[in-house]
Amino acid sequence: MNALEDIVYPVVEVFQQTQREFKKDPHTVLFGFDAPLDSIALITFITGVEEQVKATTAKAISIITPETLALEPSPFQTLGSLAAYLDKELENNRGEHAGS
Repeated sequence: MNALEDIVYPVVEVFQQTQREFKKDPHTVLFGFDAPLDSIALITFITGVEEQVKATTAKAISIITPETLALEPSPFQTLGSLAAYLDKELENNRGEHAGS
């Protein structure tokens, strides 16, 4: 599985209906001054990614946790860094099976 293609980009496609500047590119910035999403849209996007993880893998992952917020480098810098974080978490079998 490729988290960027299978999980992150489908959520970006939904957001592009209202956020045209939100590009499917691993270098798209998620957090900070240059980010195309405001803080509310970012939280909504992350929630969408969590739902896509569940739909794609049958695992429930909480992305925004004290542990992920403290990670350096942050997984919330770009679409690519978020996808790399998801790949690592899913590879390490983190996350609970949905319905568990």
